[in-house]
Amino acid sequence: MFGAQLVMRLRLANRVRTAAVALGFLISLVVLSSERCAWAQSESDRATARNLAAEGYTALKTQDYSIAEDRFRRADGLVHAPTLVLDHARALIGLRRFVEAQERLELVLREGVPENAPWSWKKAAQDASFLIDDVKPKVAWLTINIQGPKESVVTVDSTQVPAVAIGVRRATDPGRRRISATASGYLPKEVTVSLPEGGERAVTLEMEIDPSTRPKAAVLAPKPTKAVVRREAPEPKSKTLTYVSLGTGAVGLSTGIVTGLLFLSARNELVKKCNANTCDKASFPDVDNVHSRYVTYGTVSGVALAVGLVGSGLGLWMLSTDDSKPSKKERPRVAVQPYVLSHSIGVTGEF
Repeated sequence: MFGAQLVMRLRLANRVRTAAVALGFLISLVVLSSERCAWAQSESDRATARNLAAEGYTALKTQDYSIAEDRFRRADGLVHAPTLVLDHARALIGLRRFVEAQERLELVLREGVPENAPWSWKKAAQDASFLIDDVKPKVAWLTINIQGPKESVVTVDSTQVPAVAIGVRRATDPGRRRISATASGYLPKEVTVSLPEGGERAVTLEMEIDPSTRPKAAVLAPKPTKAVVRREAPEPKSKTLTYVSLGTGAVGLSTGIVTGLLFLSARNELVKKCNANTCDKASFPDVDNVHSRYVTYGTVSGVALAVGLVGSGLGLWMLSTDDSKPSKKERPRVAVQPYVLSHSIGVTGEF
C-alpha cells in the first residue's frame, strides 16, 4: 500500500515538473512574441530566438541537458529575457554545473523586473528565488596551493584559474576535477580530486625543478701559466790560476818575511862588530860570511816580497772578479795593505 502511494506521488511530481517546464516554455514564447520586450532586436533575431527556445524546451523535456544549455544560451544572446535565463539555469543544473547555474539565477534576481513587466517575467523571478536556495548548497569549494615557483599557470579541467584565486576558496562544481599546474623551470604537476556536492577540499601541488633547466657549472679554462725560463748557471771558470797566484803570493810573502828576518839579523850582527862601516877581520873573522848572508838574504827577501805581493794581489783580484761568486752584497770584503817596519815586513788585510 505504501509503495503504491509512493509511486503515485513520484508520478504526480513528474507531471508537475513537466507542466512547469511547459509553462516556462509557453511564457518564453509569449515574451519573445511581445513587442514590449525590453531587449527586442530585429524580427529575424526574435524568430531565431523563438526557434532556439523551442529546441531547448524539447531537449530539456527529454533530459538532453547539453543541447538545452546550448539552445537557451544562444536564445538569450539574441533576446535577453529572465525566462530564457531561468531555463538556461535549469539546463545547467541538469549538467551538475551548479556554479554557473547559481550565477544565472543570481542574474535574474539582480536585474529584477519592473512593475509593468509581463506576469511571465515576474513568475520567472519568483521561480529563480526558490531554485537558487536549492542550488547553493550543492556548490563545492576548492582551495589550490602551489609550492615552488612564484608564478604558475593553474587549470581545473582545462579552465585556467586566475592567479588571484590561488590559495583561497574557489567555487567549483562537484565531481572529479583534474588540476594541473605548469611553471617555467619546473616539471608540470597534475592531480585529480573528487568533490562531493557542497564539499570542500584543499590541494597543495609541490612542483619540482626541471633538472634540464638547471644552469650547468661553467667549465673554467685553466689560467695561462707564465713560462718559467730557468737560466742555467754558467759553468764555473777554472780557478787554478787564481789558486796558483794566491799560493805563489803566500810563498813569496812567507819567504820574504823569513829572509827579511835573517837579513835584519845579519845586519844587526854587522852593526855590532863593525865601526864606521869598517870591520877588523882579526876581531871578526866571520865578517865575510856574515856579509855574504846579509847581501843574500836582503836580495832574496826583496825579490820574495815583490813576488809575494804581486802574486797575492793578482790572486785576490781574480777572486774578487769571479762571476761564479755570489752577488755583490754577498761577496766577501777584501782589503790588502803591505807594511814595512824596522824589524819586520809583510802584508795585512781583511778577507
